[in-house]
Amino acid sequence: MPNQNPFIVIEGIDASGKASVAKFVAESLGAELVSFPQYKNTSGQVVLSNLQQYWHCDVSAALFVAATDADATQETIAAYLAVAKPHGMPLSAVVRQALQTANRCEAHGALTAALARGKVVADRYTLSGFVYGVAEGLTPEYIRNLSAPLLVPDLTIVLDIPAELVSERRPQARDANELNLPLLRATRKGYRAAAGLWLEEATAPKIGEPWEARDVPGFGPVAIVDATQPLDDVRQQVLAIVLQHLAARAQRVCLRVREGSYTPRCRSATPAPFVTGRRDLVTCQQCLAIPLPWDQERADATEARIMEKVREALTDGDTMAVNVAITKAAPATKVPFTVTFDPTGTDRDA
Repeated sequence: MPNQNPFIVIEGIDASGKASVAKFVAESLGAELVSFPQYKNTSGQVVLSNLQQYWHCDVSAALFVAATDADATQETIAAYLAVAKPHGMPLSAVVRQALQTANRCEAHGALTAALARGKVVADRYTLSGFVYGVAEGLTPEYIRNLSAPLLVPDLTIVLDIPAELVSERRPQARDANELNLPLLRATRKGYRAAAGLWLEEATAPKIGEPWEARDVPGFGPVAIVDATQPLDDVRQQVLAIVLQHLAARAQRVCLRVREGSYTPRCRSATPAPFVTGRRDLVTCQQCLAIPLPWDQERADATEARIMEKVREALTDGDTMAVNVAITKAAPATKVPFTVTFDPTGTDRDA
């Protein structure tokens, strides 16, 4: 379900321009700006000190020596592996992911309060944890389970740059991640895969209208922008994508038939008799993903009921044309169609 107000996230590897672009978009929209990790929080201080390499998460020396001894028993080796690689994942990556998630949970109350006030733009959120975690050897299922209680952004835009550009843009590395070129390369590939770009690393994403966002389960729709362009161009492209998304969001009113009623499954407000002169009524993506046992007879009956309501709404002499969008599901695919009622007596199917 969409958040109370739009929640936009700017993502990308280090030095891709996230902070600058997020600030520009927030100022352009009059939105609140947040950044993750939030280093001033308790968990954030622990995360920062780890990135600065002040502490590490390692197996005890005694267990390591015992497990690597030539006479080590199978039980000792199994005990070592259970600690060093829980469920086959690196211990340090498991702990780091848990800390990053804890940091987002610690800020959850403040974030939901900000969304209650209006739009929010974030510099990083859950997608960065996902792609960095997978690059460090974690399973997608583990990360999704950790992130499940958190908010799902309404739109995430990835700023894409080659990993080699990080050191050029930021010669003085601020943390361990910026010094780890293999990790940056793997993370970039993760971001591009999330955005649907299964391309060679050297290939820049093709930018042009319309910008399509690919839905990533648990993390929301993701779009991508070539951030090797001049900063002003990147800012304007990102803002255009955000405005396009907000316009589509404002124009959507959910209408999904459920058990003979007109109650939207997503509980979005759709006032009866579903008549408007300014925007179409469509099925939202959340509801569209829920299969219904449509057949032709039921679809025709639904169309007839809707047309009856439209005619009732126009009995007072209203001459507006009314567009009502409903969804039919064919055996292999769902095919939306629009019925337009014109009070002059001509009905048209589009």
